[in-house]
Amino acid sequence: MNPETPRRWFASDFFLNMLATLVGVLLAFWLTEWASDRDFKSKERHLLQEVHHELSVNLKDLQLNLNGHHSSIASTKALGKLLTDPNASMDTLYFHYIAALRDFTSIQHTAAYETLKSRGVESVTNDSLRTQIADLYDFDFESIQKIEEEYSPHEFFEHYNEPILQSLAKCFDFGATDKAKARIMPLTQLPAIEKNLLNARLRKLIYDRQFSIMNYEGVIKKLEKTLKDLETELAKG
Repeated sequence: MNPETPRRWFASDFFLNMLATLVGVLLAFWLTEWASDRDFKSKERHLLQEVHHELSVNLKDLQLNLNGHHSSIASTKALGKLLTDPNASMDTLYFHYIAALRDFTSIQHTAAYETLKSRGVESVTNDSLRTQIADLYDFDFESIQKIEEEYSPHEFFEHYNEPILQSLAKCFDFGATDKAKARIMPLTQLPAIEKNLLNARLRKLIYDRQFSIMNYEGVIKKLEKTLKDLETELAKG
């Protein structure tokens, strides 16, 4: 036997053992990375599903307030018509008075987003989607909240109730149990200066409501796009 043969066998066995070890290490590493990536994607998917559900609820709340502002404008315009038509019915005056001056609160659910932030916003790998979600919660929702709850001119009841009520009370008996006897006189018979002031206040009410509506519509449009993008991302599986 060639004296070099055992050495070759030893070298060959050593190489095969090293190769097997290396393959085993690489396979174990790959399996660990695969499991980690699968776990990461599973958690990301769950977070996105939670955010999608939460944004869907927030969308309904925003639309509810938006419709409320539109309804308030309609009631404000109905009060305005009473200033020009002496024969207009006053049966719904109390309803329109309440609806025109009602305030709204901004209700936004943020639990899913807070969970996302606690785990790191990088949990969402889609850069564009991550930015959209953060902008909605950290900017748009906060802007709506400030408009509704911190912007003084939009505290409608506080600012408008007393002066408008003083004018309306001269024309309508709010304590009358018989609606037919509630009418004292048409609003058109108010003194010119008082009628002019009342008309100016109603116009200002409409303007402020329209400002709110413009902001709501902008946020709702962005929210609807984000929901569609979330659905596209979740559809990838």
